[in-house]
Amino acid sequence: MTGIMRGSSLQVFTLLLIISVCLGVWDCPKKIDEKLKQCGVVMVTWTDWFSRDDPMDGVENEDLAGQVKNMSLMCQTSRLGAQCRVKNTDNYVVSGADTFGEVKLKFPWLCVPDRGLRCLNSEQDPGVTCPDFEIRYLCPDRLPYTGSMSSRQDD
Repeated sequence: MTGIMRGSSLQVFTLLLIISVCLGVWDCPKKIDEKLKQCGVVMVTWTDWFSRDDPMDGVENEDLAGQVKNMSLMCQTSRLGAQCRVKNTDNYVVSGADTFGEVKLKFPWLCVPDRGLRCLNSEQDPGVTCPDFEIRYLCPDRLPYTGSMSSRQDD
């Protein structure tokens, strides 16, 4: 090995060099963002919490179709994840048979980025009703870089 970094090692080194050299320079974030884009790194953010429905009609429907118009363009086309919880609490939906206190809920749609969440009172055990849920989505700040990258080959 000649001590020359190739491929992704060189890209990481270059990124670290840009960060260390451009500290204090006004366009530093732009340079870092450009290098991350070249490396195919996707920056992500969570949306705000959405709760467009309540379970009063027997259906708690936090579906994607009702929320997509309130999302950024990037999130409308590409969602990487979703989180659901009982509204204004820390009681998160984790699996298809979550227990909230002593209550075990059943979900036909379970907090997925391509559909949302749905809870039906008619599918619950007698006396159990769906709480009011809210959902948020994990979205890319931009689409992954799809251009070509050339790497230098030493003779």
